[in-house]
Amino acid sequence: MNKKKGESQYRHPFEDVVYGEFSWCLHCERVSKTEDWVNNGWYCPYSDCNGSALDVSNWDSNVWPRSEHPEYPDMPEIGKYYPLY
Repeated sequence: MNKKKGESQYRHPFEDVVYGEFSWCLHCERVSKTEDWVNNGWYCPYSDCNGSALDVSNWDSNVWPRSEHPEYPDMPEIGKYYPLY
């Protein structure tokens, strides 16, 4: 698996990027737990979305959408819509 016991870090399958506890999907613009992405083969865990590993973004203030929206919280609400623009 991509995670060691007790850690909230996951390695992205295509990039040398480590993801924390939360991830955001470019397709549906919702937040979920990164663990749910990993358990779903790096596809968006929401059944009405077709986002893949190419569409996931780490929920980090240095990358979008949070780099565009400093008002977005460090601890997001799971399933909430956080638009990029």
